[in-house]
Amino acid sequence: MKKVLVLAIALIGFNAFSQETDLSVIVGQDVMSITVTHAAVAIQMNTPQHFTDGNDTGVLADHLVVTSNVGYKIEVIADGANFTPASGTDEIAVSNVTVEVTGAGNNVTSTATPAGAVALSDNAIEILTTDGGDINREYPVRYAVPSANAGSFLNVEPTTYTTTLTYSVAPL
Repeated sequence: MKKVLVLAIALIGFNAFSQETDLSVIVGQDVMSITVTHAAVAIQMNTPQHFTDGNDTGVLADHLVVTSNVGYKIEVIADGANFTPASGTDEIAVSNVTVEVTGAGNNVTSTATPAGAVALSDNAIEILTTDGGDINREYPVRYAVPSANAGSFLNVEPTTYTTTLTYSVAPL
């Protein structure tokens, strides 16, 4: 009787059921974002040396932050061909200022190729390309008035000249 009871408990205790499910991971096409971390930057032109040697913002360590699941390019475009003066009517071309990605950034998972210092324009300008995706990659950027362009800021009304820059990230 003991053997029959053990066999009955064994048959009842080992009844197991299972089911399966399929799991999918769906990777979106060209998932990208770009963030500009400094809402405003300024180049001072307020000493005699600035008008002979030019001046710059210094390196803005994490100015652009990019996430992309594929290789990408970064472009910048100014909202017009000239800066807008806070007062007066003097016109200064935005092309007198350059923008430069100054290093490879952090969180490196791809090879970045900065274009070097390029003049701003009201046409989109490519400033960097990569061969692969990145997660929160921070790029250092410097804006400059090169010495060759510093004279463009002579004989104009002393005021603040501004433009809005729009950065975009797109797949290669």
